[in-house]
Amino acid sequence: MNIKKLTAALIIVLPAFIASACSTTSKQSTQKQVERSSVDVHKAGKANPTSNDLHASFKNGVFKTDLFELKIDRTQVGHDNFNQSDGLIVWYSVTNKTKTKEFKPSDIFRYLKFTQSDGNSDFSLDDMSSSFSIEEALYPMYDKDKNPITDQDDAYNKAVDAQNSMKDNEEAIANANVLPGKTAKTVAGIQIKNTKYPVKIKAYTSEDEPAVNGEYEIDVH
Repeated sequence: MNIKKLTAALIIVLPAFIASACSTTSKQSTQKQVERSSVDVHKAGKANPTSNDLHASFKNGVFKTDLFELKIDRTQVGHDNFNQSDGLIVWYSVTNKTKTKEFKPSDIFRYLKFTQSDGNSDFSLDDMSSSFSIEEALYPMYDKDKNPITDQDDAYNKAVDAQNSMKDNEEAIANANVLPGKTAKTVAGIQIKNTKYPVKIKAYTSEDEPAVNGEYEIDVH
């Protein structure tokens, strides 16, 4: 995952962050907080830090900084019949805490790093090639053998409409600017390695800074 510096300059150039390319559903998951503490982040890249230095915390699935708040609202595990892959669907909210700047929820979502074990090793889910579709997992147009459900015309057409609606509405919000003082709700999908071991999430503020204290764990059974 590429994570840029979350500095004072970020307020000006935040929209330049890497856009989220995640997409994904079907089994409800449970969540628990592993560590519950906050930490002062690096001093906003300033040579002479002031009282306006950036701070961040990650607790109970809520990532807070001076500039924004990202909240994981709910999650769901689903299977994509067409790509034969499992994924974690994450519905989340992003609040713009600035007074004059705008940024995309997908840019903020990139500060979260997802990992999962296979029982022997921990893997970064961000490094996996994404072949999981939120739309297909939630509103399948294909059966388990990857065949279109053409024998169910009404179901197929409804699935097509539902997928298009999700792309044009919920998912589109991820790449639309959040206005100052406003909150946007959207969704992202993460391809997972298995449905046995939990997915763990950590928050970062920079590619060369340690993770913000706190880890969020999601059961994908």
